[in-house]
Amino acid sequence: MTLLCARSKPADVATDRAQPTPIGSWAIDPHPSAAGIRSPSTPPIGRYRRVPVQVHQADPDAPEVARRLIALIGTRWPATPAEHVGSTAVPGLAGKNTIDLLLAAEPAHIPAITKALLELGFQPQVPAAFPPTRPMLWGTFRHRATEYRVHVHVVPAGSPEVAAMRGFRDALRADPALRRRYAALKRAIVAGGPADPVAFTKAKHHWIAATLAHLGLADDQPRRLYQDDLDPDSPTGGGLLDRQVFGIGRPSSTVRPQIWLELAVRARRVESPHPHPEERNGHAQPARRV
Repeated sequence: MTLLCARSKPADVATDRAQPTPIGSWAIDPHPSAAGIRSPSTPPIGRYRRVPVQVHQADPDAPEVARRLIALIGTRWPATPAEHVGSTAVPGLAGKNTIDLLLAAEPAHIPAITKALLELGFQPQVPAAFPPTRPMLWGTFRHRATEYRVHVHVVPAGSPEVAAMRGFRDALRADPALRRRYAALKRAIVAGGPADPVAFTKAKHHWIAATLAHLGLADDQPRRLYQDDLDPDSPTGGGLLDRQVFGIGRPSSTVRPQIWLELAVRARRVESPHPHPEERNGHAQPARRV
């Protein structure tokens, strides 16, 4: 989640996924794939490869992929079930088609959970944008003919990030207008071609932060994560809920507000030709709490 690739594929083809390889299923996978059989010594999670971001139509197989992954993780850590979050957990929402999982855990259990995920084949995010006390691990997982990118967020159960991930997902599921705006924003960011993952995440930040504040899920003035001089070729890959909202990671300066305003206005105008009240006179008004 470099910037240019062939544009001949349809918009709904998930070219930001890893290319298929014959990996099959591992012995502990409760739902083996027909694509082949893994040896017992081969982990079920494949190597993660960072690619530019494109936005695709929602993948109807994503919920089943998430269920398989949750069951797989449960074979190594049954005490705390993972759950499906992010755009692929919202039916009909366009996005990168990366499977995001949240594992809310007691802080004392996080080292053991990290070890269990590594044993399944997940890899640490490199360079790490999160501290070891709130790690994100990634990898790929084969379902039928496709390998999906997977992000597993291991978050302390008492962190406000847990409620925000769940709340943002649930709000998107319940509000068709919010889904349209979010999808239009993402498409506006990649309108000129595939985007660098860090740039993609930075471009979404203010819209997501304002939405979370409006929902009562985050502070009105979130802290930033990314530094302005961050190497755009870094394989960090961005965060699920613009983790800057929660002050996780390195502090830095703020992305120019006009970038957010321009993208948000473009996104909303895709949905409706009539300006929203907060866009009158070309100025974004503060989000209201509900």
